Amino acid sequence: IENTLCSQPPHVEHGSIISSRSSEEGKETLGPKLYANGTTLSYICKDGFKLSKKDGITCHRGKWSAPPQCVGLPCGSPPTVQNALIPNQKPNYQHGDTARYECRNTRDLIGNAEVTCLRGKWTDPPECKEPTGQCGPPPAIDNGDVTTYPLAIYPPGSSVEYQCQAYYELEGNRRITCRNGQWSEPPKCLDACVISEEIMKEHNIQLKWSYAKKIYSGTNDYVEFLCRPPYRRVSPASAFRVQCHEGKMEYPSCA
Repeated sequence: IENTLCSQPPHVEHGSIISSRSSEEGKETLGPKLYANGTTLSYICKDGFKLSKKDGITCHRGKWSAPPQCVGLPCGSPPTVQNALIPNQKPNYQHGDTARYECRNTRDLIGNAEVTCLRGKWTDPPECKEPTGQCGPPPAIDNGDVTTYPLAIYPPGSSVEYQCQAYYELEGNRRITCRNGQWSEPPKCLDACVISEEIMKEHNIQLKWSYAKKIYSGTNDYVEFLCRPPYRRVSPASAFRVQCHEGKMEYPSCA
């Protein structure tokens, strides 16, 4: 019988498991680490991503079938920028594709020359303006720092890079550039959600897919909970699948 059981299901980047069912009537999965033969699991993707196929995964004689992938939504044409052109522009772009702007008539490019298609949306495009002067120190960001010692003055065209503190997730362009006396838009460092044993005990809940006593969940990630035995749900069933939003979570409760 042991040879027909499956261990933990495969991880899908940008996705999470939403449901399970067993092919044997009345028999549920055998816990977070072992699953009965015939058990089917389904995945869901984070916002801005879609499943590469609709089928979930099935446990068959101790092995899981191949999981789907969560792929980013595509983008249309990049935003139009006055006095700029995009060499070799395409009508459609996939998630992760980039496009690079060039300014006409010797104008200075303000911002990042390259834009990226992320989850169906383009990052902020640059501007093309008449050339001017220098920049002061790069702007400070919460929970992050520039990777080099900041200077008092930067000449036009200078660039600096940012990095986030531990457990924070960088959103936006890591590198900013001094153009026309201004810095391009800096990135943000999004806070992670810290799920501790103390918080779970307070709400009489436990993690559905892990025995860990403490985990870190990134912004937009989903986490699923169960009631600790012998407690029962107080919150509705839908509240037991929770999304992390910049360090905050609405926890379900059991009593």
